Parts: sequence; C-alpha cells; structure tokens
Amino acid sequence: MQVPLEIAYHQVSKSEAIDALIREKMDHLEQFCDHITSCAIVVERPHLHERSGNPFRVRLDLHVPPGHEIVAVAGQEHNEMHDELQTVVIDAFDKAERQLKELTERQRGETKKHEDAAPVAVISQLDLATGRGTITDLTGRDIYFDRSNVIGKEFEALAVGMAAVYTEDAAEEEPRAKTVSVLA
Repeated sequence: MQVPLEIAYHQVSKSEAIDALIREKMDHLEQFCDHITSCAIVVERPHLHERSGNPFRVRLDLHVPPGHEIVAVAGQEHNEMHDELQTVVIDAFDKAERQLKELTERQRGETKKHEDAAPVAVISQLDLATGRGTITDLTGRDIYFDRSNVIGKEFEALAVGMAAVYTEDAAEEEPRAKTVSVLA
C-alpha cells in the first residue's frame, strides 16, 4: 500500500490482536487491488449503555485512484446482536472486499452490462428526524430520497453503508430517486 493504515479506536480499548487482524485483512485486500492509496479504519463503540443491538461498529474508508472511495460499515445491522469485535472487523472487510472487487472489475472493463438491471448505490446519509437520505451510486453521484421512496423496508431500519437498488425520477431537477430498495 502506498499510504500506511490509519487505525482509530473510539470508546474501545486498543487491541494488538485487532490491529493484527486489520493488517492481515488489509494484506488480503491488496492481493487483488495493489493501488489503494489510503485506508482509514475506525473501531468504535458508539453507545456505551445500549442493551440491544451490536455494541461495536467498524468503518473502513479506502481510496483508490482515480478518485474512488470505498466505504464499508459493519456492526449497525439489527441482526448482528452482540457480535464479537473480531467478527465485526471481518464483516467490514468482507463488505469492502466486495466493493473493491466490483471497482477493479469495472476499471478493467470486465463488468458485464445488463440493460434491464437496476442501478446499485450505497446509502451514504440518513436523517431519521426529517425522513430524508442520500444514496451514492457507483460513479460517486449523490441521489436524494425520502421515506416515501423506500420500498420493502421501513425507513427507520435503514443504515448508512447498506447497498440498495433504485429507480431515478427523471422529472426532477436534482438527482432524486423514485424508489429505493435495500439489498439483502
């Protein structure tokens, strides 16, 4: 890697075992993408007194030229009740690996084009208070949506980092989704 790993711990004690796991997983990512220019990892426990859900969250931010950013977040899903920190780290790297493989395939021109396939995006911002959010497509373009556009899931069940397919509302001036459906 051209830039060293940046590992930050928030509300979690620094662990040599987790640092070693992160380095091992990063080495694995570099086996199929050797031009990652930066990698920032945040290991955190956002809610110290939370009694349900996963107490840990791990976020990876990878930068790949020319101007691509891969963000993978694990530990926010409600079905991951009380996973060990090691499991959440592995899950975050698995998510990053899928995105990185897709990016390198696109950069090599290996991705097949399906005319009927719905475009894929990642939920990049959510505001539960206003019921609005933003998805970012694979080209880095932001598309706005609100709770009325979400199908198949409650708006409150969405989380930043989830993958989604969408249809775009061409009648709007700004990029706006007509429908947003989270991928399982």
